[in-house]
Amino acid sequence: MGWIKKILFYFFSPEDRKPTKRSEKKKKSKIEKWQEYAEKLVIESGIDLDNVLVHSHGGWGLCGPKAYQFENYHVTYKSEELGNLKFPLPLPDKPYIAVPEITGWWEFRAWVHEIGHYTHKHYDDRDKPRFMKEYEAEKFCLEKCKESGVVGDYDMIDIKFSAVGYLDSHIDKAIEKGNIKCYADIPEEVIEFLHQCEYMKNELKRKFLAIEEKYFESQKKFDRYYR
Repeated sequence: MGWIKKILFYFFSPEDRKPTKRSEKKKKSKIEKWQEYAEKLVIESGIDLDNVLVHSHGGWGLCGPKAYQFENYHVTYKSEELGNLKFPLPLPDKPYIAVPEITGWWEFRAWVHEIGHYTHKHYDDRDKPRFMKEYEAEKFCLEKCKESGVVGDYDMIDIKFSAVGYLDSHIDKAIEKGNIKCYADIPEEVIEFLHQCEYMKNELKRKFLAIEEKYFESQKKFDRYYR
């Protein structure tokens, strides 16, 4: 009889008490809390609100240097789907962040991540490796999400996995470019951060075994020609 009660409840209960309506209301309330927290964090981090550029072109974000590096004081984001998107900078003498409109946990995460880049002044740092910048931004993101009081357990799991996965993608890029040549090139704190997700232990092992294999292959060629 339970299913009959559910059907009767759905069709004869007031609109605002229907399961779908309650779910939409709850989601809206959660997104409003995320927006409020993200804006508060922007202000606390000393970011000029005029230079927070909110877009609706996907879940990406940017944190950039002073606008003198950009033509006509615009930030240009290159998108394969949308072409070059230009965003004007009201305060060209100050760093900016570009962030997506918050519609879910991914976009909320993008805000906190870009604020992390700003807080660590990555826009001014030309020497630090990119993967280390991403590690610091992701660490900031996870710490702030945990202490925010507005991120539930299930959303926190999604945010954690996406943070680890995103950092892992930059580890791959650093290996490809030759910036990471062996396991010792990755600081222990970065390894520990990646190990938050159990699967990464095997993934890192696979990456560095592949590097080792390439090294031995190159040594074989060296031995063949020079020894």
